[in-house]
Amino acid sequence: MLIKPSESASGRREFLQGLFPAGALLCSGCGLLSASSVLRDSPKNTPGPHKFLEDSGLTMREAFRFAFQWSYIPMMQELARRIGRDKLVEMLKEATGIYWSRYTKSFTERLQKKDLDAFLTMDTLEPTIDNAEHRKRFGSLAYTAQRIEHTSKAYELKVTECLWAQTFREANAGDIGFAGICYGDEAMAAAFDPRLKLTRTKTLMKGDDCCHFRWVWEG
Repeated sequence: MLIKPSESASGRREFLQGLFPAGALLCSGCGLLSASSVLRDSPKNTPGPHKFLEDSGLTMREAFRFAFQWSYIPMMQELARRIGRDKLVEMLKEATGIYWSRYTKSFTERLQKKDLDAFLTMDTLEPTIDNAEHRKRFGSLAYTAQRIEHTSKAYELKVTECLWAQTFREANAGDIGFAGICYGDEAMAAAFDPRLKLTRTKTLMKGDDCCHFRWVWEG
């Protein structure tokens, strides 16, 4: 998925490729909380923001583990046991590709001009998180990236740390993580415009020492 450097830290992956499954799957672990926590009555008529808007106190690593390792990864591994690992991975790739292709095509309909810079700023129209500063902070905490090149024709990025990769690899599910998280990068580039080409020579999710991306606008 599209990632921007840590200095701007408004990358698409931090909330698109990451928050898409996380937002949907956080709920799947909520049932575990009721079995292990002491329930308390919510205060009535308490002024201030709703409790859903409060800081949970989780670290980034704890939040990622809660989102993926409690239920999502075990469920995917059980499906893999039933239908075969290779088949599951291919199905996840197909579903990921369809979703991000549709998302990207919807985005391009709002563009007056299609070029590399427009692709790189795709996250600015993402409605999931309204606060741009929160997006930047999330990205700066979720991964470490170094921009190598940025011109009107090429954008190259090296990611040396990634919580998505760390979380899935800790659970021996890097192949599932790549299919459901990382594969969207290729799908988005292909759906945006045929002139946009993505080359990714290394991927943390697959066990490499970094993710190495290079987007090139041809023609």
